[in-house]
Amino acid sequence: MRIVLLLGCVMLASMVRAQGVLPILYYIPPTSGCNGLVAIDLPTWNGCVGGGTGGYMITPMGCASFAWWAVADTAFIPICSDPCEIVILDDFGNACMCSVGFTTSVSEVPVQARLGLFRTGGDLLITSTIPLTSPLCRIYGSSGQLIFERSLPTGSKWEFPIHSMSQLLIVTIISHDQVLTGHI
Repeated sequence: MRIVLLLGCVMLASMVRAQGVLPILYYIPPTSGCNGLVAIDLPTWNGCVGGGTGGYMITPMGCASFAWWAVADTAFIPICSDPCEIVILDDFGNACMCSVGFTTSVSEVPVQARLGLFRTGGDLLITSTIPLTSPLCRIYGSSGQLIFERSLPTGSKWEFPIHSMSQLLIVTIISHDQVLTGHI
């Protein structure tokens, strides 16, 4: 009996040790099709799966697109629906997992609230389908670092220059009762 218990504990410990969790830098939930995005630390991803090609599993099927790309030290995976769990396997069957969309620390956004982001020359035009009271705008670069923060006037349309900012931008607008996020 002791041997069976000991073997069970050893197997459980090896399974727990073989599984890792990929740290999420940020997550943008999908609003239409596969326009959601999860950013994952690429060195941790590579260290976790050891560069192996053991495959991947997505649960539920189709919640993520594996047409992913990397910029600097960040891997970007398009998300089609949430909740979504992505498990990446190395050559030995060890798993690294990433789960998104199960819980969020921000308030629920009403269905009618949407954020529009448009590049107009060297400017960024931000629109909201509903007026926001004294929102705060935060813009993150492709590696997840905060590169811009500004309080905006009450309204539903704002525009400002972004000449020196990277091509992929994550924009978050925060007001007293709304948090809207989008990428461009």
